[in-house]
Amino acid sequence: MRTPGPALLVCGVTLLVMFEPMTIDMYLPALPTMAVDLGGDAETLRQTLSVYILGFGAAQIFYGPLSDAVGRRPALFDAGALYAVASVACAVA
Repeated sequence: MRTPGPALLVCGVTLLVMFEPMTIDMYLPALPTMAVDLGGDAETLRQTLSVYILGFGAAQIFYGPLSDAVGRRPALFDAGALYAVASVACAVA
């Protein structure tokens, strides 16, 4: 398999690094609307942001050894697919 060039590698790593901040930046402006739509209070919804950040951090504990065992590429694609499925599930909810 051909290795990517430096520009493609930098773009790929940049896209991977932006997932968490991008998700938070899309989530925060929607908090008031979500509180009204879901019938919850703003404090409870703010706690979901903390759970997301903790979950994102905890997932690294599992995906690090998993990527060592099966390879970086399959673990990366599986994590991306899981992120996409979870995003669609959140949108549908």
